[in-house]
Amino acid sequence: AVLKVTINGQLMIMMLCEELELNGIEVVSANTDGIVVKLYKRDLQNFEEITTKWKSLTRFGADSEDYLKYINRDINNYMAQELNHKITYKGDFNPLMYAVDLQKGYDMPIVAQAVSNYFIDGKPVLSTLYECTNILDFCKTQNVGRQFHVEETKVIDGKLEHIICQRYVRFYVSNNGVVIEKVHNDNGSRSRLAAGSVVTVLNTLDDKDIALRDINFRYYYQECIKIIDPIKLGITPKGKGKTKIKKTSGMYNPIFDEEDYD
Repeated sequence: AVLKVTINGQLMIMMLCEELELNGIEVVSANTDGIVVKLYKRDLQNFEEITTKWKSLTRFGADSEDYLKYINRDINNYMAQELNHKITYKGDFNPLMYAVDLQKGYDMPIVAQAVSNYFIDGKPVLSTLYECTNILDFCKTQNVGRQFHVEETKVIDGKLEHIICQRYVRFYVSNNGVVIEKVHNDNGSRSRLAAGSVVTVLNTLDDKDIALRDINFRYYYQECIKIIDPIKLGITPKGKGKTKIKKTSGMYNPIFDEEDYD
């Protein structure tokens, strides 16, 4: 029964998407909950006729919402600003995702906040990063399975020392710091928790001024750009698109043609 309802619902949503596309109305995204379309004012009447006919045929009810902005990386990760300026976050775009889903862990919420500020308010990414005064917003945590332990590697008296630290470790990426790795208990294989970067472990919070934390702002800026570039360029962040993203970084175009903003 569950499969019957789900599959029938998907087919009916696909039927609506097909009819809209055949009439020149672009479907931006779709799932079993609903669809998002890019709708010009000139197509509004046609859109209403198609959706009214579809609701009559399928006997489905449907609500609609107009967005001022809809920023989408994929169907499960987006943010939308409604006409009343209320913002809805989904997935990795939510700065408070760690509070919504404990399984997500704590993953530098300043990145999601900077991306949100950039798209919603046009605020430069670095402005958000530099203005932040809470070091926890830069922190990451890593859930490590019991088959591993975590080691912190640092130089002591000119020698590399491996120090075992707690399995759930909190850290931020800094200009100077240590390497932390998860180490397999049986075969000794190692994997860095912040690949290519050194970090500062912050399992215990203190009152140190954030200006003295030696934060690697370049790292956090690049993490923001990894989200912004594919969206602005309309390129998938996976596979061959990575090379194209690097070559065209910053070469952004509007979603609507300039002459069609009405």
